[in-house]
Amino acid sequence: DPANRSGLPAPVAASADAVVGADVVLNAVQGVDTLPLLTSIGADNLDDTVLWDIANAANPDFSPAIPDDSLGRRIQEAFPHVKVVKAANNVAAVVVADPTTLPAPTTLFLSGDDTDAKEVVSGLLMDLGWPRQSLLDLGGIANAYAQTLGAIFLGVSTLFFVAGWTTAGWVVSLLVFALATLAAVGRICVGCIFY
Repeated sequence: DPANRSGLPAPVAASADAVVGADVVLNAVQGVDTLPLLTSIGADNLDDTVLWDIANAANPDFSPAIPDDSLGRRIQEAFPHVKVVKAANNVAAVVVADPTTLPAPTTLFLSGDDTDAKEVVSGLLMDLGWPRQSLLDLGGIANAYAQTLGAIFLGVSTLFFVAGWTTAGWVVSLLVFALATLAAVGRICVGCIFY
């Protein structure tokens, strides 16, 4: 309730009010809540904006909430006049905000149907400190499925490590690393092919 939030360092507004006139909207809510939230905001308030989608449609146990599709593609289908870009959903938010927290450079994948919108999101990522060479365009928004699968598998590997199943955690992590390397170096997106 924005009316009951005063004295904060930034203004608080209802979601629909916050996006009015915005050039870029960042979707960072839980993936399963995204479409209902965007629907409540309304297509008229979102049309012609760049929607940077970092959410993953995963259940709390890391199983896919949309097992045969990506959230980014579903958003694009539901809101055809919104310029959806899936990016940075495969790393923690703290890393997105400050890539120097990583011991070595990594690759961030971008998917979207609008080239200019991907450039806007790329520019924002570069403003945060991501080098241009770390950003890999996978093509259209349909390819966001591969990004989501990678993020889910990294979540599973984390659970394996936490549970003490170190070997399983490393196997899954190395598989994701190998497939991401293949995409980054060889420009071959195995998840995109499967989709």
